[in-house]
Amino acid sequence: MDYKKPLMWAGGIIIVLFAINFLLPGVFAGYGTFHDVCEKTPYDKDCICPEDSRKISTTWAFGGIQTCEVLEDLILDPESPTFEQDAVDFAKEYLSRYCGSICTDLECGPIKAILNEETGEITTNEHGDRYMDAEWGVLGTGARTVNIECIYVTEWERTQIICGTNADCDEDLGYVCHDDEKICVSQRSGTVPWRMQFLVESPTEIPTVWEVYARSNGCFSPDGELRCAYESYCDYFIGRDGSADWCYSDLPLNVVPNDYAMSVYSLFSSVGSGYPMSVGQ
Repeated sequence: MDYKKPLMWAGGIIIVLFAINFLLPGVFAGYGTFHDVCEKTPYDKDCICPEDSRKISTTWAFGGIQTCEVLEDLILDPESPTFEQDAVDFAKEYLSRYCGSICTDLECGPIKAILNEETGEITTNEHGDRYMDAEWGVLGTGARTVNIECIYVTEWERTQIICGTNADCDEDLGYVCHDDEKICVSQRSGTVPWRMQFLVESPTEIPTVWEVYARSNGCFSPDGELRCAYESYCDYFIGRDGSADWCYSDLPLNVVPNDYAMSVYSLFSSVGSGYPMSVGQ
């Protein structure tokens, strides 16, 4: 009996199976075999994260993607039931610590809009003239991100429609129920006295920020004359007019390239109101 052919076939099958699992990680996930660390097999829902990290599952690309979040590097815990308020408190404390001599008014009213980037759901309440617009969640790359900005509405477009809640207004066209006037209104213009956008995971207590958003972080003095910002923002104006004595580069940030952790994906997400950073007074 020729034993060579069966052995050759068996060897060939094993090689093919290993090749398939390498090229298409997660194919054998349902069979409990060939599980690897998530960094190597991010599409395997049963991949493994190191003991000092937590696995994050995100729906993206051709299916679910798994990433590992290093627990020691979290400046905020996104799994905490108080994460939203913790993020707001962190932003205020951070700006107060480094810009307190300039930005002396960080109070902004309640959070009025919350976007859950994982589910796409938006929670809204009635809008006053001054409120916080906040977004947080898991991006398609697995990164946890926070964007908080103080909105100061300088001009409303008013209607004659009386309301009790936002549901009484045409929310699809951007109309909301004004807190005090109780009529449907939409924002025509506004400004941002302060803004913070950062990643929840950072190797230090200093927030990590993508380069494209670094210049957006900071705050203005109540009179709008002085700004505390990241150094590259102030350097930009010094290079243009030779003087930027109104700009103080006291805001420490861990700035990473725009392609950090595939962050180019997030550039297509809606981040921020689009209002200019000043108090408009």
